[in-house]
Amino acid sequence: MKEKGYLFLPDNFDTFTVEECIDHLNVEFVRWSDLTRSVDQVQSSVSLTEVQEHLSHYPVDQLVVILPPTSVSMMEVTVPTKKTRQLKQALPFIVEEQSAQDPDSLLLVSDYKPEGNQLNVITLDKTLLEKTLSIFRSLNIDVDDVYSVEQLLPTLEQQLLIATDDDMAFVSHPRSKPIYLPIKQLPWVLKKFVAQAETDDSLLNIKLVISESSTHSYADLQEMIEVALPEGQAVDFYSDKIPDLYSYLVSFAGTASNQSSYFQSLLVGSYKPKKQSNQWWNVLAPTLVFGSVVLCCHLALTLYSGWQYQQKANELQSQIYSTVKKAIPNARLEKLQSDRALRSKIKSTLSSGSGSTASAQLNSVTSDIITALVTLSKESKGKAQQPYVQRLSYRAATGETQLELHANSFAQVDNFKEKLVGAGYQVTVGSVTNDGGLFKGRIILAKEG
Repeated sequence: MKEKGYLFLPDNFDTFTVEECIDHLNVEFVRWSDLTRSVDQVQSSVSLTEVQEHLSHYPVDQLVVILPPTSVSMMEVTVPTKKTRQLKQALPFIVEEQSAQDPDSLLLVSDYKPEGNQLNVITLDKTLLEKTLSIFRSLNIDVDDVYSVEQLLPTLEQQLLIATDDDMAFVSHPRSKPIYLPIKQLPWVLKKFVAQAETDDSLLNIKLVISESSTHSYADLQEMIEVALPEGQAVDFYSDKIPDLYSYLVSFAGTASNQSSYFQSLLVGSYKPKKQSNQWWNVLAPTLVFGSVVLCCHLALTLYSGWQYQQKANELQSQIYSTVKKAIPNARLEKLQSDRALRSKIKSTLSSGSGSTASAQLNSVTSDIITALVTLSKESKGKAQQPYVQRLSYRAATGETQLELHANSFAQVDNFKEKLVGAGYQVTVGSVTNDGGLFKGRIILAKEG
């Protein structure tokens, strides 16, 4: 799968009829490419007919509809057992007892994997989902998955994420399910999170993300947060500016491993899309099975040779990354700056997308990346894992360099960003994940001016 389309419905869409939605509803549409692992296109405030026309010319492999948070309820219920079969049978009665809602009118979605005796459950009014699907059926648009906005929010380990867009905020915390609320309610939520902390004096790490359309400044939001925290509470802020909140959420959804208990499609049971049957399948199936057997035999005979070719391909692809990783730990800045082989490999990797191997821009980017890496290496002296970069690419059309930084901490990713900002770059930090203590940050940089 290479291309995905994410279509965000507005908060008031449930107040319109199907016909009114088609004629008057404006939505946000974001395209994601699995090939480049990035957002390809953002269309803001477009009509559904415009989306239909766009998809007819530029189809996607998977279309995901995102419901507003006001349409979906995300809750925790107490369950008496962990057995999946028994949970599926008892869940409607548990929801009815603990939420006073009629389970017959609700679509219940869960992974049936409780933590202790608490089970995450997503509830959605069936008539609202049927109406949503009717809108797209009327436009002859196939919908593959349906999510709530809150499901796209990541859960960052040991870090509180606050993403704001004008007067609303999305909040995600390791010890709580993601929520969507007015900014004015942030103090109440923060007090709840601090109360759940393991120790009263534990450091609270907050990643504060503000979209360009937000009317609030970093200073105003930080002051609001600090006032809400208990006196003496230690807090570290990591700030970031993003073009828009929708593409920011899609970047998390596109790179998600889908292991989160909340990251499940709301199209289940009878609502799950049915694949169109192919009348030729019964004829071709025996032929395909026989061909597969022959192919497997052939692959088995050439397995060792194929493995060698694959190893060689992996070696060529990762040569630049392993070189940087090996050169950084015990190298001095002066030595790296004079290491022509290392500089040549970095520049060669960057220039593969530029069409030019000797531009002043590539020379400058190469030197600045090496300088920033060496500085981080000195700061992490004595640690088993030294910082290094992967997935280097340079786009001549935009003058942007993309890379993935592997570091020992989120602060080190932030320091790397600051080093490059100090070198005169515009730096955008996309997603930062913690993989067993290894922090991976996706970074895009472009020379200012």
